[in-house]
Amino acid sequence: MAATPWTDAVKNSKQLTVFPDPGLSPSWRATFQSALQEFNRLSSVHNLGVTLTPSATPPDTEGEGGANIRFQTASGTASGRALATDFADAFSGTEVHGFTKTFKLQFGQQAPQMVKALIFVPSTPVVDGLKTRGGGRREAGPGVKLFVAMHEFVHAVGGMDNSDHSPEAQPDVFVGLPVASPTVDVGSRPADDKVRVGSPPNLTRFPPITLSGRVVGLIRRVWS
Repeated sequence: MAATPWTDAVKNSKQLTVFPDPGLSPSWRATFQSALQEFNRLSSVHNLGVTLTPSATPPDTEGEGGANIRFQTASGTASGRALATDFADAFSGTEVHGFTKTFKLQFGQQAPQMVKALIFVPSTPVVDGLKTRGGGRREAGPGVKLFVAMHEFVHAVGGMDNSDHSPEAQPDVFVGLPVASPTVDVGSRPADDKVRVGSPPNLTRFPPITLSGRVVGLIRRVWS
């Protein structure tokens, strides 16, 4: 499935507003701020045509008002409401992956357009350093959380689903990692944790966060 543009009014504004849920933990709130800054930096570098702006107003559950995107944690179930539609999906609060629920409208023969996106990240993503660092299970560090948040921002900004994921041969932050168990290089301290993708000669560790030319092109096309 190709990327889906947002509504004309949103597209013309060249920005998406993002509401951070009040229930975010301090570490996830810090990650939210870092991810906004990092996305906007990459948008400037790659001329994506869109920026992310924090909002104090949550998305309207019945219509198109409020923020375009909601960012929140979940554990056990990812649930919400948008465009007068409820949903609930099973979601792990400890695995290193997120989930973005997109809401689109289509009128007649027109192409679908994005209206809202609800981003869910795991409340306490856990990594296991028992084998590599002589440690044990603990909460993932900020670099791993940043990767998860940025991956979901790409889903939301481009209106993309899992079929649009980057292949391991072109690893970037939108790579299609195994949902339940992406590989994490566990550092001696949380700040050193990194997500590892692929194998030599395409082995890549994140952060730093990167966008491939393919993903840049997908986003540019829906925001140009």
